[in-house]
Amino acid sequence: MRHLTASVDVVSGKLSELQLEVAKPDVLVEPVVGHIGLLQKVDANSLFDEGYRAMEEKLEALEKSYSLVNSFRRISKYTRSGA
Repeated sequence: MRHLTASVDVVSGKLSELQLEVAKPDVLVEPVVGHIGLLQKVDANSLFDEGYRAMEEKLEALEKSYSLVNSFRRISKYTRSGA
């Protein structure tokens, strides 16, 4: 079972990397949760706290990404992609 969950973790990580390459998000919030296994029991409060901390860390970048200039950049990025 350990090998199966390790394989799923690796594949999931690679898919996430590819998705980020394609999507190219303006802001990426990255809570530190890589040490938690797929089927591992966790304390939900500590995960919530880590997500909250990571989001607070990126709030300024998120606010900047919603500036008028960046909004136009975001719109043009998606309209140029052939959609």
